[in-house]
Amino acid sequence: VCYELLSLAWSSTAEITLAPLQDLLELGKECRMNLPGTFGGSNWGWSSRPEQMSSLEQHWISQLTETYCRNR
Repeated sequence: VCYELLSLAWSSTAEITLAPLQDLLELGKECRMNLPGTFGGSNWGWSSRPEQMSSLEQHWISQLTETYCRNR
């Protein structure tokens, strides 16, 4: 489902398209960027590590970006 939704977003006529990296990597709720309605804690503290994105995922997002001319 994630890849289908990202493909739809990238193929849209919107001038700018973006998606949270957590969605692309299909990470769980433990990797949420923030928890609405709360303060402090781990809000806005998540960061990715290079090894989290496989070469297949890197290739897929690169191809998608090139296919829909989002690399300008």
